[in-house]
Amino acid sequence: MYSITRHIEYLISRHDCVVVPGWGAFIAQYQPARIDAASGLIVPPSRAISFNQSVMHNDGLLTSSIVRREKVSHEAALDAIKREVSMLRLQLDTNGEVAMGRLGMFSKDNSNMLFTPSSDSIVSAQFMGLPSVSTRKAAEETVVEEKPRRHDVIYVPVSRNIFKVAASLILLIGLGITLSTPVLVDDTNTDFASISAPKVTAPVKVSPIVAEPAHDAELFIAIPDASIATATVDTTTVVTEQLAINSIRCNDTDSYCLIVASLASRELAEEYIAERGDASMHILECNGKYRIYVATGATASQAMAPTRDTSFASRYPAAWVCRR
Repeated sequence: MYSITRHIEYLISRHDCVVVPGWGAFIAQYQPARIDAASGLIVPPSRAISFNQSVMHNDGLLTSSIVRREKVSHEAALDAIKREVSMLRLQLDTNGEVAMGRLGMFSKDNSNMLFTPSSDSIVSAQFMGLPSVSTRKAAEETVVEEKPRRHDVIYVPVSRNIFKVAASLILLIGLGITLSTPVLVDDTNTDFASISAPKVTAPVKVSPIVAEPAHDAELFIAIPDASIATATVDTTTVVTEQLAINSIRCNDTDSYCLIVASLASRELAEEYIAERGDASMHILECNGKYRIYVATGATASQAMAPTRDTSFASRYPAAWVCRR
């Protein structure tokens, strides 16, 4: 038996919301980099995971992941989710708490479920390794003990600016000596600029040599034999693919849609359809996402029917079913 926790961990690292039918929804929110005034650290960006018990509808994301990964039917995936949710509720009622992998821990408060995310949650894997940066000064002042002065030595105070001026003067003197030293130049082979126009040479145009045919030359034309069979084109494959495409169901009244892509805005969805030039693609707006679907069905199994065709499955290998 496989666990749905692995599928949830995989999906929440790539999506903002994963709904577990009968249990609730895991939501991942992006948190930008911030300055912690108490600790004086710059905290790197991360993703925080939360849980909403009131979201119960099945968006098909978890079911489709189980179907693709475990190679089972849609109905078998739904049964597996129901069985594991029942086991989680039984363990929560019996022990008062239940852990779900690297997602976090659930506890019970009367009829409500309390969720505590894990400190090494999988949703922050893309930001793993980013360290916090301190804003405080790391250098400390070094105290040098002053040596006692000797009474038999006369101390003359000298400003450090005198050494800077002396160094500048030495640099200027050295530069002057370098520039004033004559340099012997051998101009015997030196090329000078000239105002005379250079000679431009171009390749001589060569007339093509064409051999004229003799006036008494004979012309031979080969006429194919009518008995030779002409080439035939097998259109069976083309007709079969056209029939497979025309047989795809796509009705506005159906409750289930076969999704091939999910985008953040309508502009991106329209651009996606325009780039592929597929007139069978339609846009479904659901929960702030704009999903591209190519087929529908009155049931989830009917919507998944086109994926059983080899050519359709190779064209849309990651298709999944979503309820309107």
